[in-house]
Amino acid sequence: MGNLDLSRFREAFRTSQGCAGRPAWDPRLLVSVWVYAYSEGISSAREIERLMQWEPGLQWLGGLVAVSHHTLSDFRVEHKEALDELFAQLLAILESAGLVNLEQRPGGSIW
Repeated sequence: MGNLDLSRFREAFRTSQGCAGRPAWDPRLLVSVWVYAYSEGISSAREIERLMQWEPGLQWLGGLVAVSHHTLSDFRVEHKEALDELFAQLLAILESAGLVNLEQRPGGSIW
């Protein structure tokens, strides 16, 4: 993830004087969580939030703090096009490295 351009995921962070709240999650973290989850066959924001309580890879990404399913879901909805492009780019990188084969099998599935 460190070598990819994630500038499309950066949002303008707004603060309101006198309003309390926790800092926003870094978009690089949210992208990484989604990429990791998809690589494990997980596509549900609620499932990711649940797994962040005990799954080592997700715990490491979140620094032992679970991201709420609302945050994950909202991020995916707001950045659908950019995430789709990023996943296509990652698959192309993995295929060129010989780590995955994206040829379709009879029946239309690549898995």
